[in-house]
Amino acid sequence: MPGIQEGGGKQEHGTHKGDVAVEKVDGALEVRTNSGRIDVAAVKAGPADVDLYSGFGTISLNQVSGARIQVESNSGALELESVRASKEMEISSEFGNVKFDNGSAASLTASTQSGAIELSTLNISGKLTLKNAAVNTSGNTSSDENSSFYGLNAGVLAASG
Repeated sequence: MPGIQEGGGKQEHGTHKGDVAVEKVDGALEVRTNSGRIDVAAVKAGPADVDLYSGFGTISLNQVSGARIQVESNSGALELESVRASKEMEISSEFGNVKFDNGSAASLTASTQSGAIELSTLNISGKLTLKNAAVNTSGNTSSDENSSFYGLNAGVLAASG
């Protein structure tokens, strides 16, 4: 798997066929592959954007931050952990599951045509858009007050200012 490590400034990488691994980048990042997995870790784009695309392959992000983050796969899972966008974030897979754990964004759009969307421990300060998603909860609180007023076991919890 080609690996790109430790760099500053805008980085653009792509393959026609093959996996790409990127880690420890400071600055804008764009990665595209027609067929292959993309693994991205420890990217600090700051006020710049992160744009990742795979025609056929899983895309995995861990500890990534930037202004706008766009992650798209036509056929492959999206796996995001500890990802933060100061502006918009869009994550989309036509045929694959979308999983996002521990992150934040000013707005988030998550979609899949054929797969599940799993979101947990997120702080979205603006608009949240889920396309082709179901909200499932688990938990066994017996307190109506905790559920109604504090969001215990909530699938989606909205708070104002």
